[in-house]
Amino acid sequence: MEVIRGEAVFPEGILQIGNKAFANRYDLIEAIVPEGVKEIEEAAFACSNLQRISLPETVEEIKPFAFMGCRRLTSITIPDKASVDELCFYGCDNLRSIVWKGKEIPVVCRNGIIIKEQSALHYDRYKDLIEVLLMMTRWGMKVIVPIAFFFYVIRAMGFISAEMLLSQMIGLLVMDTLFLVIYLTIRQILLKWVCVFKKKGNKK
Repeated sequence: MEVIRGEAVFPEGILQIGNKAFANRYDLIEAIVPEGVKEIEEAAFACSNLQRISLPETVEEIKPFAFMGCRRLTSITIPDKASVDELCFYGCDNLRSIVWKGKEIPVVCRNGIIIKEQSALHYDRYKDLIEVLLMMTRWGMKVIVPIAFFFYVIRAMGFISAEMLLSQMIGLLVMDTLFLVIYLTIRQILLKWVCVFKKKGNKK
């Protein structure tokens, strides 16, 4: 793959645009992706000077960070049946609209994340709280298993009774469930705010 006079040139019969195929190409301005391409791989156009892109209806999947850091990209039309990773436009600071499934979604960039324009005020207000809660819940779920293993080991060594081990395990299970519920609740809130794409067949 190469760039000629600012336009991406694709091999005949290509089925996917490979990982980092046009990454960091400052001479890239426009890309007309040919019919037949089914996948746009991770970071395919990342940090390029891309301003305009046309995607065929054959595209089925756009992977994470595919357009990361394309700061001159202002709008894009996504094929209706495509499965799009929620981070494929990470850092597209000037992206203002995404057309998908017949609807134009006005968007803005916040800390690299593309969010729905109408949700910007809510996102700005609660962003710090949400980030702290997500960090806590992820950390909590990661340490539950090592803690449980630790209690199992000290029980095997005879330092605690079976009853105490059972109570500790129940407590850890309750904590893990609580962390998961908090995480999923925040995730649902973000689904309403962030321009998150779900797999084809699912509603946003």
